[in-house]
Amino acid sequence: MLMLGAGNASKGALTRALTEFPGSSAVLVTGGAKESMMAHPYTAKVVLKERAGFVKMALRTGASLVPSWGFGENNIYENLATGSPRILKWQRRIQQVLSFAPLLVAGRGVFSYSGGLLPHRRPITVVIGDPIDVGKAVKEPSDARVAEVHAQYREAVQELFDKHKDIYDPRVGALQLV
Repeated sequence: MLMLGAGNASKGALTRALTEFPGSSAVLVTGGAKESMMAHPYTAKVVLKERAGFVKMALRTGASLVPSWGFGENNIYENLATGSPRILKWQRRIQQVLSFAPLLVAGRGVFSYSGGLLPHRRPITVVIGDPIDVGKAVKEPSDARVAEVHAQYREAVQELFDKHKDIYDPRVGALQLV
């Protein structure tokens, strides 16, 4: 994976990826374990309100932010913990200890479409928005500038979602930024 350019999301690894080679980019998934526990078919919850480290990194390196949304990602598995406070409480405790959440999911079987661990055969479509230019690199961006760019990014994700949801996932509910 490292030979293919994959790496961790640490500050050092991201700084290296965005500054050592001109034109390089990094792809981050901001939600992580918390977001995975909220995933359920035809829902759109994204953990983004309190996640601004990627914005600060973009400002420090001068890298543009490119909003994107994957329609249908939550539709390939059923989350069996949805609606069960006991299971959710158990998952959160394990997440605090291990930093990842064990998910209880159901998909389809090898020879049947009900029950199993294979994903349902449902389309996933990724749409990509226009880059958000953050300007020249700043060694230590102000909190106000981070908040401004973060709000701009959230707005861009919302607009991207609203523009394409009826085309690629018409059954999905409203986007919820958590």
